[in-house]
Amino acid sequence: MRTQAGFFDGEERLEALSKLGDPLARVAAAVDFERFRPDLDVWLAHEVKGPGGRPAWDRVLMLKVLLLQAWYGLSDRQVEYQIEDRLSFRRFLHLKLGDKAPDARTVRAFRTRLGPDGVEALFGAVAAELRACGLAARAGTSVSATFVAVRRHPSLGTAASVPTRMPVAA
Repeated sequence: MRTQAGFFDGEERLEALSKLGDPLARVAAAVDFERFRPDLDVWLAHEVKGPGGRPAWDRVLMLKVLLLQAWYGLSDRQVEYQIEDRLSFRRFLHLKLGDKAPDARTVRAFRTRLGPDGVEALFGAVAAELRACGLAARAGTSVSATFVAVRRHPSLGTAASVPTRMPVAA
């Protein structure tokens, strides 16, 4: 068992994902998302206030984040986490392992700037492009656990709502 990551480990893992049938890799290969840049420019047109501030995230990347969010039924915080956690999401967004990913506030702000009409129009255009490539997106839910802090039981010193012993199967 190796304890140190190798130089090509990331590439090998991505190749293994492809062999397993990564659906996002199929979508990325079939759809030219740059085609949506002019539409994004129209929906996101605004006056530039002046120099300064942090550079904006790439609009096509942010559209793809919203698509991931819709396809996998993720909240803003969950999509931020999944982008950090999943190699397939990072590859779909063209983010390397060391690259920073958009946070939940950025995702929410982008969706707000597009507005419901912009989101609907762009999602419709992406869906049409997918159909033209012989693909269909079916929204799903990414199964994940949510852990919350609970009040500790004063006499036991453990969380009151968490069993201390697991039930034994018969």
